[in-house]
Amino acid sequence: MNKIITILLISILAMSITANAEVLNLTQKDTTTWLEVSGGATATLTYAPEGDTFVYTLDFYQDAEVPIDYSLIYYKDQACNPTSLPGIVTVIGSGTSTFSGSPDIGSLPAVDDANSNSTGLCNYAYPYGAKIWLVPSTDIDGANLTWSQFSNYLFEENIRDDTNAELSGTSHLITYTKTIATPTPSPTQPITSSSGGSSSGYGGSGVNSNEPLSNVAESDRKVLDWRAGYQTKYAFKYNVYEVIINAKNNEDDVMMKYEGLKSLSSNVISSPLGTVYQYFNLYSGSKRFESAVIRFKSDKTPSLLYRWTNGKWEALPTTPIGIEGNNILYEVEVLTFSNFAIASAEMPTSTETVQPITIIAEVQPTATVLIPAETTPAPTPTVPGFEIAVLLISGIVAIGLFKFRKN
Repeated sequence: MNKIITILLISILAMSITANAEVLNLTQKDTTTWLEVSGGATATLTYAPEGDTFVYTLDFYQDAEVPIDYSLIYYKDQACNPTSLPGIVTVIGSGTSTFSGSPDIGSLPAVDDANSNSTGLCNYAYPYGAKIWLVPSTDIDGANLTWSQFSNYLFEENIRDDTNAELSGTSHLITYTKTIATPTPSPTQPITSSSGGSSSGYGGSGVNSNEPLSNVAESDRKVLDWRAGYQTKYAFKYNVYEVIINAKNNEDDVMMKYEGLKSLSSNVISSPLGTVYQYFNLYSGSKRFESAVIRFKSDKTPSLLYRWTNGKWEALPTTPIGIEGNNILYEVEVLTFSNFAIASAEMPTSTETVQPITIIAEVQPTATVLIPAETTPAPTPTVPGFEIAVLLISGIVAIGLFKFRKN
């Protein structure tokens, strides 16, 4: 089942890459001559060159009995001589075989990358653009590389030869432009951000879930300004990793509070259907928004988001949007914040009659995936008294046969 879901998600993300998608081939190289290793490992990155997130699919396969986990990274040079000051690593995605995703990583290359323009900030022969490599995940130490498995890294194909000069007729390193929709009317006040502490604006007050501290396993709060026409993104470091607000009006210092819970919230009275993987609370300092999107990850397939509303749990349409290691990334659109639960889509064994739940995953404009929950078919109904009628008829026939034989 998990393999089927993974294949569907990769297909969905592939369809969301526009027709002008670009391709980058990654190969294993001799780290002395920088020429490709004959018969070495290869991978192919297909990506959209622009968008509000970096939409990509990485195709690769390991011919190994025990495949290792690899990470696709952006390696940003900080200095003209990369050996004098190590680059900064940004992980795009990871897996042991083909994987896809759509992370928000900003434009590539970054403006302070030593390879960020055609002359290079250092004006040396290496091609300009973003360095995208595939490296063993165990070689990543925070924002740095340990280089312990350097010979197993996969680098851009045909980027340079052993003289460090760009090969004739080859493309540069990749470039990707993060696009931001132009709002109408255009907001003029810059957006500011802070984490934790109190705030003096409207959004900084009244954010309280009344959850006992003894039931809170993890928590965080962020304060951001809202601007009409813009999306405001609150990032968290937990399974609930992002909340996106589409604001109605301009508001300053709006707090978003997240609480990951140990068990059922004290604010609800029952558990949702299915197996619950996590309970959490989300509260905002303002209710004046058009809509919001909650993004979370789960290694359980399929997962469904429930919201506590009007004294009961409501199953929300849950859309898979990508893969990150062993986790499936999901998003759900909501109009209010409250108490939530991440749970399975399967129905529990029960004598009660329940309606099957269907996860509807829509990727605009071309893909829709339906994942129905398994249900046990109801027994075929019988007409009351039918068995008695059959016995009576059988008895009459038996008596008739007896008399016939007697005569």
